[in-house]
Amino acid sequence: MIVRNDDILLKDGTSDKDLKIYEIYIQRIKYEGDLFWSRFKIFFGFNSGVLIILGYIIQPHLTPNCFDFTKCILITIFLLSLVGFSFSVIWLKSIQDGKHWILFFNSLLSNIEMEIFKNKKYAMYFQITEDYNKQKIKKDVMDLGIYVSDGFIIIWIFFISISGCAIVL
Repeated sequence: MIVRNDDILLKDGTSDKDLKIYEIYIQRIKYEGDLFWSRFKIFFGFNSGVLIILGYIIQPHLTPNCFDFTKCILITIFLLSLVGFSFSVIWLKSIQDGKHWILFFNSLLSNIEMEIFKNKKYAMYFQITEDYNKQKIKKDVMDLGIYVSDGFIIIWIFFISISGCAIVL
């Protein structure tokens, strides 16, 4: 809970209602961060699990000379890859949406902080937003989630292409 100290930190006219709104937004951005991390763990775990299943299916059919897959195995690989691809695209979209909302709340909180604090050195989200906007290439930890989901999309496209071509030929 935020403790008032009007003489040092807060601008004149800052009400308890303003502080309560600020506190609610702080809680919301923490919740968005938790959601972001939860989504990452769920989708990463699911994609990794499908890759493990795929490896388990493929491993007995690898021979020193070449790959020895039956049509049934190729269709299974193709279908599992489609499932993995679908979930990776959903993962990418959910990460992009989460990043949008986190950046939105950072900006909103920085505006609120400028309205309630006397000195901007106390405005943490203002500093975060200002530092982020100063970067020429805007990179943050959320981009790591985007890169990982992009990596899985590439893996699934590879498996879809290889198994799809092998089925047709």
